[in-house]
Amino acid sequence: MSVTSSTTRTTFEQAQSPLLIWVDRNKGKWAGWILITIVVVYVAFLILAPIMALAFGAFEQGPGEIIAALSQPGILQAFWNTLWISLVVVTIHTIFGTVVAWVFVRHRFPGRNLINGLVDMPFAVSPVVAGYMLLLLFGRNGLLAPMLEAFDIQVALPFQEWSWQRCLLPCRL
Repeated sequence: MSVTSSTTRTTFEQAQSPLLIWVDRNKGKWAGWILITIVVVYVAFLILAPIMALAFGAFEQGPGEIIAALSQPGILQAFWNTLWISLVVVTIHTIFGTVVAWVFVRHRFPGRNLINGLVDMPFAVSPVVAGYMLLLLFGRNGLLAPMLEAFDIQVALPFQEWSWQRCLLPCRL
């Protein structure tokens, strides 16, 4: 009679370390683990590298410069405007997003796929690309700039006293 596999396996497992047992059980999964590790390291680099560059740039001239920059009235006003606009936008998106999602789930109508594509567009296009396209259209030298100037509308950078030298963090390109 032959020996059962559970007895043989127990003897085999007792002879090896837990690490070798884990390696033996997961032999075919190494390629997946390596790819996942590469992706996680790459994404961490994409996120951590800019944050570290901003932190080092901010503290380049010491914490006194940061405190002085944060105490300027224009900076505090910019923070307040950002907070206020964020709250308004979140409220509007919550209300209208819920209504649009409810309509898409409950009803079928002509043009539904087109409207669904327009709703999904911000998820597919980067905000940086969208902002750049808006500047190309509505900026000082944009395609629609002559029309905006005719109506005395200034869309991008409306404040003349604002400059890149007064950034909160050092701007480096």
